[in-house]
This record gives sequence, C-alpha cells and structure tokens, in this order.
Amino acid sequence: MAQTTQIFAGVVFVTNPFIPNAFIRQDVLEERFVKLVDRIQKDASIGCGQHFELFEARVLSSLKKQLESFKFPHNEMFNLAMRKRGWRLRELPQARQAAHDCLAEINQEMV
Repeated sequence: MAQTTQIFAGVVFVTNPFIPNAFIRQDVLEERFVKLVDRIQKDASIGCGQHFELFEARVLSSLKKQLESFKFPHNEMFNLAMRKRGWRLRELPQARQAAHDCLAEINQEMV
C-alpha cells in the first residue's frame, strides 16, 4: 500500500486526492472538503424551489457519489466534512422517498 501520510516539522500531510503523486496539508484538505460540500449544497438548490425534500435528496445523492469517488483516508475526511455541515448518508433512503412523494404531489396539483 502506498504511503498516504507524512509528518514534516510537526505538520501532517496527506496524499492529495485531486493531484496524483502530491501531498497536501491535512488541515487544508479538510477545509477544501468543507468547501466542496458547500458547493454541492449550492448546486443542489437549483431547480428545487421551496421544496426541501427535493433539495435534501439531491444533496445526499451528490454527497454519496462524491464520497464513493474517494479512497481511504480521503473518504473518511470527506465524511467528516459532511458531518460538519449536518449531512448523514443514512438519511438518504428517507430523503429519496420524501422527494418522490413531493414530486407526486406536485404532479397531482398540476393536473
């Protein structure tokens, strides 16, 4: 297994998941992951109107897809960033059902 962390002058560096064969300070990567979660939230808000159910399902689906793209230890770090923003993937099935119900209600109102 390739080395994923290094310590230099008391600072922890981890492999950079965005640039091959590069290291990045752990605190910088953690902040980058928080910003990535924020961007996913912003992108998910487009087209949801006032329906939190649609927004929540979009955010959680996007977060799950992004999380699955990372390998250890990056997936654990991204999961921590998600939790900092209050997102839990265990809520995804309920969010998808709520979004489905919301869309059904919207479609029924349009008829």
